[in-house]
Amino acid sequence: MKNSNSLKLKLTSISETGSLAFVLGESPNVNLLKINKISFYDFSTQVFDDKNYRQVTIEMPPTKTRDPVFLNGEPLGALHFKKDKEVLKELEILNFGKLTQVQATLQSNFSTKLVKVDPSTVESNRTTNF
Repeated sequence: MKNSNSLKLKLTSISETGSLAFVLGESPNVNLLKINKISFYDFSTQVFDDKNYRQVTIEMPPTKTRDPVFLNGEPLGALHFKKDKEVLKELEILNFGKLTQVQATLQSNFSTKLVKVDPSTVESNRTTNF
């Protein structure tokens, strides 16, 4: 799709309030287009239940470049921190449009522990004064 493309859609409100409000647009070929975040814009109070097609125009902003990370050829996630990206660029590991394989050890800055406590082994040192 190019900017300012015109489409014919039947609009149907699915969720009408809050940040999850969205509209489905149905094309004459019965393709569906989900239109999100309508509660933030001019038609936030309108409920759509179209029986006829209407002309809509699509504007697409430039896409934000993301730096994906793959594990065994499958997407693991995307790099988030600017500092991490800068270091990887300095090491010539992160190159725009080029997939580079590296040996890496994955670590986490946090851990989760599950502890099971036998209630019969719990003692209370609390005293009650009346």
